[in-house]
Amino acid sequence: MDLWNRSCIIQDLIFLKKYSYMFSINVSLIISFFLILIL
Repeated sequence: MDLWNRSCIIQDLIFLKKYSYMFSINVSLIISFFLILIL
């Protein structure tokens, strides 16, 4: 049971990592888009 919980936590961490990675890419795209608009 403890091992199962640990694997779930690891999966959650991996999911969070991917999500934060995608989120940072989106933010950088939006920032660059605004910079292009301003320039």
